[in-house]
Amino acid sequence: MARKQPSPEELSTTRRWRWRIGGKIVTTVLVLLCFCLAGSSVYFYRNSKAVGDDASVMHAEIIDKISSVLVLPDEAPTVITVVDRQRLSNQQLAQRVHNGDVVFIFSDANKLVIYRPDIEKVVDILSVQAPSATNGEPAGVP
Repeated sequence: MARKQPSPEELSTTRRWRWRIGGKIVTTVLVLLCFCLAGSSVYFYRNSKAVGDDASVMHAEIIDKISSVLVLPDEAPTVITVVDRQRLSNQQLAQRVHNGDVVFIFSDANKLVIYRPDIEKVVDILSVQAPSATNGEPAGVP
């Protein structure tokens, strides 16, 4: 038996239904994709903020711990965590710090405090010289 060919009206109705179903599927997939992207963006944004906050909280706790034993200058220090001591330009400082040490620089008081988190102790307090006005290069640690 030969199959009957659909009329042009039936053919156009079938195509419309397929287009409607296909369009709904594509629209649904795109909406779900947008929600997933928005949700992951919010998640990663919040986590990146938490990492920065954790470091500042840790530094504040260390300063509180140190200030209970030492009289620290009344200024907000610049905080540096030593990652690779071999890359330090000042060799005297490179000899005194280890990787992972936290260095607090009190620039107004010309003090530098080296804290070692693994033993939870201050390992050195140094006086630093302000940059020389004549040549513009830092004088370094005496």
